[in-house]
This record gives sequence, C-alpha cells and structure tokens, in this order.
Amino acid sequence: KILLKIIERKIKDENIISLDFILKEKKQTISICPSIDILTGGIVEGTWNVLVSKEKFGKTSLALYIASKCQKLENGSRKVVYDNIECRLKPRDITSIPGLDVSQEKFEMITSIPAEVKDGEVVKEAKILCAEEHLTKCEQVLKDNPGCVLIIDSESLLVGESELAEGYDKVYRADGAKLFSKFTRKVAPIVSVNNNIIILIRHMISNPTSYGSPWKERGSGAGSYQCDLKLLGIKEEKWLTSAEKNIGKILTWRLECGYNDNSIPGSQINTYLRYGSGIDETAEIVNLATDFAIITKKASWLSYKDLQFQGQEKFIEAVKADDELKNKLLEEIKEVLK
Repeated sequence: KILLKIIERKIKDENIISLDFILKEKKQTISICPSIDILTGGIVEGTWNVLVSKEKFGKTSLALYIASKCQKLENGSRKVVYDNIECRLKPRDITSIPGLDVSQEKFEMITSIPAEVKDGEVVKEAKILCAEEHLTKCEQVLKDNPGCVLIIDSESLLVGESELAEGYDKVYRADGAKLFSKFTRKVAPIVSVNNNIIILIRHMISNPTSYGSPWKERGSGAGSYQCDLKLLGIKEEKWLTSAEKNIGKILTWRLECGYNDNSIPGSQINTYLRYGSGIDETAEIVNLATDFAIITKKASWLSYKDLQFQGQEKFIEAVKADDELKNKLLEEIKEVLK
C-alpha cells in the first residue's frame, strides 16, 4: 500500500512524464544561408552554437547575421540580446547587417556603461561589469525570454570580480573560464527547455609554448562540451572583383561538430563578407550554383538559361534584384544536394 501511494504521488508529479515528451518533440530549424544550411541544415533552437577564429575574422558579423534571420521567422520572430563583454560593438557592425531590427522590442544589449562627464568633470563613474554580473544577466535573459537569441561576445574576455578589482601584481588563472563553466551548468536545461539559441564567440590566441598548435582557443572546457554546433574560422582571403577591386573577404569555416549525421566534422564552407553589407547570401548562391554547373561559366561570362552577364559581380546584382531567380537557383542547389 505504501508503494502504491508513492507511485500514485509520482504519477501526479508534473516533472515525471512519458518519454513521448522527447520522442514527439520537434525543434525548429532556422534557415540561415546556403553554405551553413548545406553543412548543418540550419540553426536549431535550444542549442549552443560556437564561432571560433583569430581576431578580426568576421565572427561578430556572422553572429549578427544569424540573429537577423531569427528575427524574420513567419511563425514568430525571436528577440536578440547581445552581451557586449568586450565593449567593441560599433555602429558599422549593426548597420551593415541588412534587415537587422534594432528596435528595443527586438534587440537589447548587456554592456558596461561609460562615465558621465559634465563641464569637464566626471559626475558619475563608469559602471564596468565583471564576469559574474554579465553571466547573471545572461541567465535572467534566458529565463525571461523563451526562444530568444543570446550572443555572448566573447567568452574569452570575461574577467572575474576579484581580478577586476585587484592590481597587476596578482595573477588569476582561468578565472573567467571557471565562472563560465558554472554558468553553462546552470543554464544548460534552461536553453533546451526554453528553446533559446546561444551564439558563443571565442578567440584563438597565440600558444607561447612549444607544444601543439601555434594557436589555441581561449575558453572553458564546459563551453566546448556544451556546444551543439561549432564553426572554426581557418582562412580568410581578399574578395576581388574581375577588375581587381577588393570588396570584402571570403571566409573559410571548418565544421568541428554539428547537429546531425549529415554534419560531418572537417567539412568546410565559404561565407562572403562584403564590406558595408555584412554576409552576402546572394554571392554564396551564385558561387554554389557555379560550382554545381547550374550556372555555366565561360571565361568571364556567366549564363543561366536565357540570362547572360559578363562578370560575376553583375550576375550577383541581377540575382539580388530578382527574388524569383534567387529562389530558383536555391531550389536547384538543393536538388543537387539530395
């Protein structure tokens, strides 16, 4: 009788449920751009997505581009919260992302606040957030905003309260990494249950030892364990027009881990970062269609059915101006990949 009472009590407990909760659960996959979609199928809700590279590669631009896609969903856009740990987010980073909604309802930022100066005197000192404050605010954001996109830029620059307060005569090893490790343990179930999307930015730093790679990631082991998708920036080159004009960068990313069986570690993709315009999705489409012989190329001429243009840049501009053409090319790319 006692056992039956315990079982009855367990059945009534709302946290003890059937496995159907997992088996029938469908996580939404958000289309980002052709190259990422090919590699991973898109960005899945309830996941940790890590972008790693050396400095000035394009991590922030890609993170904001992903966020802009999450804001445009037909079945409900997602709020974006940007944790500006480095305090290096610039107006150009925001304005270069086409379609990014920066209204307060759609985009908020966690950041240190500058000092207030009046008549040349400081009337209010700057409020510099330590790692504990950043992570506490991030945790609250994830709890209060189910489905939101949280960009953490970057884990590598988290500085603990004790390290921030002390002088340079004391050395704190991995203080930020330890705090972030605790953060991942606390919020891991929140991210999954609330279907949040975390985009975590990390730096590659020089390895001063003589062992292993000359570059290594700066971050916590827990962050690596938690990640569902990880893209490592391995190469950047000038994006030149046929007239040798430098219009941006071609970025090569290597997949370290992904969501599903089709996400093969070691696979590589290119994204196109156009100066002043962010990630150029149309350039990706044209390049992929050319690689798959959907668009034929002879010398400098590109042809698709009745269309013909001299120079890739002119073809890209034609596709940008014609949504129907863009969708046709995308459909044919997907057919090739089936």
